[in-house]
Amino acid sequence: MRFVLATSNKHKIDEFRALLSPHDLYVVGNLDAEESKDTYEGNSLIKLDALVDHMFVERDGVVSDEVCFADDSGIEIEAFDGKPGVFSSRFMPGVAQDERNRIIVRKVAETGRNGAVFVSCISFFAGGKEIKRQVISRCEGTILSDEGAIVRTERDFGYDPIFIPKGFDRPFNVLSKDVKNSISHRALAVKGMLAALSDMHLI
Repeated sequence: MRFVLATSNKHKIDEFRALLSPHDLYVVGNLDAEESKDTYEGNSLIKLDALVDHMFVERDGVVSDEVCFADDSGIEIEAFDGKPGVFSSRFMPGVAQDERNRIIVRKVAETGRNGAVFVSCISFFAGGKEIKRQVISRCEGTILSDEGAIVRTERDFGYDPIFIPKGFDRPFNVLSKDVKNSISHRALAVKGMLAALSDMHLI
């Protein structure tokens, strides 16, 4: 089975390639897909539709052994009343991610509200059945409340350095790739997609 992903985000590409192994992953980036909806489901569907349209314009469509998919994800932070959510990549415009994370940690320390959840929605189109589906998954946890506890690693990605998944005592960027890829919101969404494809007898 070959999976075709709509994204230009290198970190997402690396994660999805690991999560989908041993299946092949082909990436289409720089699609004209404005994320104009206020839900993960709506935005992931916009990106999926743009990808499928691209496949029909550039080729003969989506063949039977291909699955096109797109992800929209974000973090919902209790101290910010559930924000930034679908606007996670555009939260605090003009502020670098490292400083954004520090601002969040300081807010958590001030309010004492440290709950958070990562959310991922995958929309996918199975060429073999010409069926479109969505899977949404969540990874609950907490935000660091001590700015001095933020650790920089080679696996820093977005809000990972400040998010501690439930059942663990270290943030995502400190946990091993194998651990993160078994419990993260994106990992759970991929598992849901693969389960749905299995139910359709496509994998």
